[in-house]
Amino acid sequence: MKKQKETISVDITMNHYGFYHNDEHFGNVHKPYRDWVVKKTGIKKWEDYHCGMWTTDIEMIDDWIEETNQPYETLFSEKDDGIYIVDKDWNYKQASEQKEG
Repeated sequence: MKKQKETISVDITMNHYGFYHNDEHFGNVHKPYRDWVVKKTGIKKWEDYHCGMWTTDIEMIDDWIEETNQPYETLFSEKDDGIYIVDKDWNYKQASEQKEG
């Protein structure tokens, strides 16, 4: 068998903690992230922050996850043009659920 490289699209059903169009949207809903961004960037207040102002949306949320030891991971959906927040071990859980199901 020969290894091939191509972009594929696969629909999966999974549990998640919300869909957000960008990190500003996430911060509007999730105060711990919002507070972290204000502290991290040195802006005076959340209203002064705009998505992409510091780094990309995904990088910013991923930095928050890593620096504050959150049990989450980000998944970007090109189809939906946004970010899903999922369990850190979502891939393992997904495989386990498929085996059981």
